[in-house]
Amino acid sequence: MHTAYERILNQYLVTHTKSWCNLIVCFLKKLPAPDEINQDWVLGFLSKYDNPNTKDFYFKVLKAVLRKIDRLDALEGITFKNRKTKLKPSELLSPTEVSQMLNACRDSTERAMIEFSLESGSDLRNSDE
Repeated sequence: MHTAYERILNQYLVTHTKSWCNLIVCFLKKLPAPDEINQDWVLGFLSKYDNPNTKDFYFKVLKAVLRKIDRLDALEGITFKNRKTKLKPSELLSPTEVSQMLNACRDSTERAMIEFSLESGSDLRNSDE
């Protein structure tokens, strides 16, 4: 793993669970050296995934990583259209609902997936409607 990514991981180790950090390690290992990341690489990486939600998720995580290493230029011109542009308050998860989800997890891996999704800005909505 490139040293720039190790610095990011070390920042997360202080504030996140071990399982969440294990997920981030798996993602960071997929990335080439920061200077090798460009639009073509990003598009090629995202094209491996058919599910638009998966592409959106990886795009958001990649954006967070590239922001930390000052390489957002690699995403210039690449956009994803949101499936819903306006969210109703009833569609958002409240802090209580997030806490309930985390408390309902059976193990640290499930908890890490939820934390990872929230941290990356994934679209977690209340689906009771």
